[in-house]
Amino acid sequence: MPRTFNDLGPLQRKFMLRAFNEGVSLDDPIATPKRTMTLKAAGLIEKRQSKKGRMSWRCTDVGRGMVMAHTPVFLHRRGFPSYTTRQHEAMFSEPEVIKAA
Repeated sequence: MPRTFNDLGPLQRKFMLRAFNEGVSLDDPIATPKRTMTLKAAGLIEKRQSKKGRMSWRCTDVGRGMVMAHTPVFLHRRGFPSYTTRQHEAMFSEPEVIKAA
């Protein structure tokens, strides 16, 4: 079972962020059976029905806690300091760095 957000793979992190913010529809390409089964077995996601009757994958309390405890680390655009936690100081279109230096 993953302990932190960085223990998840890149597509699992993307899935969790979308499930946290807006929900992932059941027929979305990112919601593969293997990925959803893995995250559901870890207790991080569950199916929920919206007020409009749409079913989607959403984060559980444990999943929300994992996403909220994560502090993103980006490459700094000026090189020193080499990493930053502030998105406005990061390089343009720089993907999130997995481990802070």
